[in-house]
Amino acid sequence: MRILLPIALIASTFAAPVVLTLGGMEGENVITIKATVNNSLSDTATTVYSGTIEIDLTVIADEATTFEMTGGKIFATDTIFLFEIENFFSQTVTFESLTATPVSPSGPEIRSPPGQFSAPAHYLLFNQGCLVSEGSFGNSKTLVQDDPFPAAGSTMGTITPGPVEEIQSSITNEVIATSRLIELVLPLNSTATSGDEDFTLATETTGTVTAAGTLLEFTHPFFEWATANAPLAGTAISFTTDADHDGQQDGISWALGFAAGASSKNIQPIDHSLTGELTFDLPGPTRRALTLQKSATLSADDWSPVAGYDPIPAGTTGALTLPLDDGTTFYRFTATPD
Repeated sequence: MRILLPIALIASTFAAPVVLTLGGMEGENVITIKATVNNSLSDTATTVYSGTIEIDLTVIADEATTFEMTGGKIFATDTIFLFEIENFFSQTVTFESLTATPVSPSGPEIRSPPGQFSAPAHYLLFNQGCLVSEGSFGNSKTLVQDDPFPAAGSTMGTITPGPVEEIQSSITNEVIATSRLIELVLPLNSTATSGDEDFTLATETTGTVTAAGTLLEFTHPFFEWATANAPLAGTAISFTTDADHDGQQDGISWALGFAAGASSKNIQPIDHSLTGELTFDLPGPTRRALTLQKSATLSADDWSPVAGYDPIPAGTTGALTLPLDDGTTFYRFTATPD
């Protein structure tokens, strides 16, 4: 089966979610925790946050206009607090293996001016790990997931898009995507209380979470698929290349519905000794409308549409039935992205 693809770029943008990574430079994401037992003795320790925050972001006119935390995972280094009165009272409390999920319970937020968001509405929910207490009040180990607590802010946070950088195809020199650095600043200032009537622990968390990541906006969904299909090839992919060397043009693999990274080698050549019909199973819902054409000679003026398959609508699934008893020896798919 010979596959040809005359296809052209259309200028539109498709924004993607952003994965932000917490900064690991010295002094970054160092959080202070003040712990107080039974409303009396206090101790202060620091923990370091690491991990990722997944967000959905809308950028208009170079400013963030909507923002929502949708996932990710934050890790906190262990902290140990010591509370003692000499010859009378001694207790150590340790936060072990704490992890948090970034959440935006109220959904996306639009602020005025753009780029600012309400820190209390977007916070880190610590929901894994344990609280270990040892000493005069006995020994205990409490799972944080039984009583999760937030690390939230009380003021405004900021999310700042950097300048746009264009990513060009090394084959056609056209712009296939834009890239910009996204920086998040989330101030923390929150309290939480745990324990029972005999031993209560109140904590006050203060500090600043900083994270950054890259927002990619592709000029066409084909390029997003192609980047996932062959990330090591970078921009050396076009509609007519064959990045995985399976004999199928990348544009047609995309339009036919192949998953990124999947091979189209299951498209078999026609056995010319056969008569009757040939069944061609589509790999998935087609992403764009295609036309199936046939020819007996491969001459440029000998191609004609196959009845019933002009066009094959976008979203088509299942199998195509191709006639083999009318002198046809070649089939091809053609597609355009619009």
